[in-house]
Amino acid sequence: MMSESELMNAAEGSLLDISLEEELCTSERFSCGICEASYARKAYLKRHLKTHD
Repeated sequence: MMSESELMNAAEGSLLDISLEEELCTSERFSCGICEASYARKAYLKRHLKTHD
């Protein structure tokens, strides 16, 4: 899996780059309803939720 900085470099100037930048600028957190985990990105929460299956 690519690191965030690698993704930013690979996507420089693309819509993905803008999307990542906007997502990182928000202070919204996505919290797990089962445990105490919280994430800055919804995709990370979705991946985490699979560990509870």
